[in-house]
Amino acid sequence: MPDLLGLIAPRGLFLESDDTDRVFPRQPAVKAYEQLKRIYADRGAPAYAWLREKLTTISL
Repeated sequence: MPDLLGLIAPRGLFLESDDTDRVFPRQPAVKAYEQLKRIYADRGAPAYAWLREKLTTISL
Protein backbone atom coordinates (compact mmCIF):
# COMPACT_ATOMS: atom_id res chain seq x y z
CA MET A 1 0.00 0.00 0.00
CA PRO A 2 2.84 2.54 0.52
CA ASP A 3 3.34 2.70 -3.24
CA LEU A 4 -0.28 3.81 -3.68
CA LEU A 5 -0.14 6.28 -0.79
CA GLY A 6 3.11 7.66 -2.17
CA LEU A 7 1.29 8.81 -5.30
CA ILE A 8 0.03 11.88 -3.43
CA ALA A 9 3.57 13.03 -2.58
CA PRO A 10 4.60 15.77 -1.98
CA ARG A 11 1.17 16.62 -0.51
CA GLY A 12 0.63 15.96 3.18
CA LEU A 13 -0.33 12.54 4.50
CA PHE A 14 -1.47 11.65 8.02
CA LEU A 15 -1.02 8.07 9.22
CA GLU A 16 -2.40 6.73 12.47
CA SER A 17 -1.98 3.32 14.04
CA ASP A 18 -2.51 1.77 17.44
CA ASP A 19 -1.18 -1.30 19.21
CA THR A 20 -4.75 -2.54 19.69
CA ASP A 21 -5.88 -1.98 16.08
CA ARG A 22 -6.76 -5.37 14.58
CA VAL A 23 -7.50 -4.04 11.09
CA PHE A 24 -4.25 -2.07 10.63
CA PRO A 25 -1.70 -3.53 13.09
CA ARG A 26 1.18 -1.36 14.23
CA GLN A 27 4.13 -3.29 12.76
CA PRO A 28 2.91 -3.20 9.13
CA ALA A 29 2.04 0.48 9.64
CA VAL A 30 5.59 1.23 10.82
CA LYS A 31 7.00 -0.65 7.83
CA ALA A 32 4.73 1.32 5.48
CA TYR A 33 5.81 4.57 7.16
CA GLU A 34 9.48 3.78 6.54
CA GLN A 35 8.75 3.13 2.86
CA LEU A 36 6.70 6.32 2.59
CA LYS A 37 9.48 8.32 4.20
CA ARG A 38 11.79 7.27 1.36
CA ILE A 39 9.15 7.98 -1.30
CA TYR A 40 8.53 11.47 0.09
CA ALA A 41 12.26 12.20 0.39
CA ASP A 42 12.76 11.16 -3.25
CA ARG A 43 10.11 13.72 -4.23
CA GLY A 44 11.69 16.50 -2.21
CA ALA A 45 9.19 16.41 0.64
CA PRO A 46 10.91 15.02 3.75
CA ALA A 47 8.79 13.64 6.55
CA TYR A 48 7.50 16.19 9.05
CA ALA A 49 8.17 19.18 6.78
CA TRP A 50 4.55 20.38 7.07
CA LEU A 51 4.43 19.78 10.82
CA ARG A 52 7.68 21.66 11.38
CA GLU A 53 6.41 24.57 9.32
CA LYS A 54 3.13 24.78 11.23
CA LEU A 55 4.69 24.43 14.66
CA THR A 56 7.31 27.09 14.01
CA THR A 57 4.80 29.65 12.69
CA ILE A 58 2.45 29.50 15.67
CA SER A 59 2.99 32.25 18.21
CA LEU A 60 1.40 32.07 21.62
